[in-house]
Order: sequence, then C-alpha cells, then structure tokens
Amino acid sequence: MKKNLLILSIAFLSLPIFVYSVDTDMLYRRAETMPLFKTCDIERLQGSDYQCSLQQLTDQVYNSIQVENSSGKMTKALVSLIVEKDGSITNVTIEREAVFGNLNDPALTAYVNAAILNGFKELSFKSSGIHEGENVRVKLQFSQPVGY
Repeated sequence: MKKNLLILSIAFLSLPIFVYSVDTDMLYRRAETMPLFKTCDIERLQGSDYQCSLQQLTDQVYNSIQVENSSGKMTKALVSLIVEKDGSITNVTIEREAVFGNLNDPALTAYVNAAILNGFKELSFKSSGIHEGENVRVKLQFSQPVGY
C-alpha cells in the first residue's frame, strides 16, 4: 500500500513538469492572430484583416517590380517568408519561380526573382503573429503576381 501511495505521490507531484507552454521561438504556420502588414484600406476586405494584409503586401511588391518592354502578360511566383516577433521580415525565398509562357529566358527569370526579393527587403509588418498571448514567428507562403 505504501509503495502504491509513493508512486501515486511522485506521479502527482511531477504533473507541473508536463504543463503545456508556448514556445515563442517556434515557427508557426497559423497563429491565433496572424501578422498584419498594414491597417486594412481595401473596402471589400474590411473585417478580414489577414487577407487584407496579404493583398496589400502582394500589391506593394507587384508595384515595385518594373519589367522593361512588358507584354502585359501575367505570371506568379510562389514566395515564402517569416514574420518575426518584432514584425520584421526574414528568410524571403522563392519556392517556385515565375513561368514565362513559351519564353525560355533565364535572364528575365533571374531579373524577376531578384526584383521580388528586393521588393521585400525594407518591408516590415505592423504587428507580428500572436499565439496564446505571446508574439510568435509565423511563416507565410503566397503567390506573388508578376507582369512581364
């Protein structure tokens, strides 16, 4: 009986060791509150702050890319980035390069990739992701439109 009571006591006293806590250095794909790029100024997206933030981010980067002799065609590149706890952007990578139809133009691809990466260099988010009351790192991935 004493042996069972001792085992039960040890098990009960060790419970606080296993309490769940938020690891703020962990990288989240979804947080309770997703990062916000800017205050939403797109009327049709009012109330959808995260969707509005992604739209504003893609618009800003899209407008910073200038391709000479543009044909008016569109393509997209798959971009990923990390929004840090302070709202800064790190680890911007192009997961899938833009495809230019029948063009096999490595110079254009390299130029557009560099323009996309440069478009993110000085940007930061208004707020970071928040999970269980703590600022957390969030990885975002989205399609970046490109005109060529």
